[in-house]
Amino acid sequence: MLLPLASQAAIDMIRLGILAFAFVLALSLPAHAADEAPWTLLFYISGETGHSRELAEELKATHETIVRECAANERINVVTLYDPLGSGSPAVFQVFTQGRPRPDLRREYRELNMGAEWTLLNEFLRPCLSAAPAGKHALFILGHGSGWWPARRPSGASPDAGFLAADASHGDDGLTPSELRDALAAAASLLPSGKFDLIAFHACDMSCFELGYQLRHVAQLMLAPKSLLPKQGLSYSSLSRLTAETSARELAARIVADTERASRESALRPQLTLCDLSAAKSVAEALDDFVAACTAALSAPNRPLTLDDCYEWPRSPSTRPYDTDMARLMDFVARSYPEHPQLQSAARQVSAALERYCVTPGARPTAGLSIMFLNERTLKSLARDADTPAATALERYRALDFARECKWLSLVETLVLAQRSRLRSGPPK
Repeated sequence: MLLPLASQAAIDMIRLGILAFAFVLALSLPAHAADEAPWTLLFYISGETGHSRELAEELKATHETIVRECAANERINVVTLYDPLGSGSPAVFQVFTQGRPRPDLRREYRELNMGAEWTLLNEFLRPCLSAAPAGKHALFILGHGSGWWPARRPSGASPDAGFLAADASHGDDGLTPSELRDALAAAASLLPSGKFDLIAFHACDMSCFELGYQLRHVAQLMLAPKSLLPKQGLSYSSLSRLTAETSARELAARIVADTERASRESALRPQLTLCDLSAAKSVAEALDDFVAACTAALSAPNRPLTLDDCYEWPRSPSTRPYDTDMARLMDFVARSYPEHPQLQSAARQVSAALERYCVTPGARPTAGLSIMFLNERTLKSLARDADTPAATALERYRALDFARECKWLSLVETLVLAQRSRLRSGPPK
């Protein structure tokens, strides 16, 4: 009988060990894990807008709306970090769960640089994700924006002035595309899916393909405006009705519909682009084929594509000298050069890839998506003088993932060299 008794004792010890392990594991889990919300909405609001007091007032009103409407939804979590205009007003971090504020998690800061990667990651994203766990996550960044290039450079501004969420109290320092990618990548590693379900920009000029490509590993969807937004910016009126069944695409579609509805009386209508970032790589590959076909056409022995032909390609207005509408450009090329069938075919392949990448509700889902392309005046000035704002912009462009990994920049550089050669030899006869 000694062996059975010893065996039973060993079994009992194993059972006791398993129960003890389960108890310790239960203690190590967050107390709210069982009550995990279906959605956490994260609002990063840079209200230190400097000369743009109208935008500062808009962001203040938007923050009040978010707290009043969205935070009252008992089914979701809402987290905000709002830095208002003025040195006397503190930046405030707030968490709302089950429709109620969490005073134990509220923090105030006498001063924050909202344009710094450190602030976005360590003062906002990491505290958010630990304090308000959820199955799905949407990040909203509100403030100044300028896509990949520094549009605003006030006197005395820092070298990175004019990027996303630029903070006037810190020399208009703003988040560069690389800083944004790195902060989101560090935070996304803490998410169940490894990606944010949606990132939305309440900021101007953010619907550039380069930015979507930069963020393709950290977010599923990107919602961004092309045109300047009307006074109310994005509309968040339907967020208070979010449920567990609402998908990220449905959430973005509601924001698009609410914003268009709210701006019907405005003279300046918003142009929003919703992008499926999982399709960014296929667009980039199609663009590489387009560049190869265009380079071949430029050097074709019979009836080559000329620099003047390229100057006819659709460009943005002179106020935006560094980009063009992608869909319009590809449509134009596909229709204009029957003597270069490979170029036409490559342009159509890009258009097909864009149809999968742009999922904006409405009749023209690709409208508003831009890509870097110099207008004629900018390209000619760059060919004459390497020390120009355009040269500085191109240097910054080279730091983007898209510029380093794909061939698009080489096409622009080929056109600059062609224009430089023309200047040396004189105009064509």
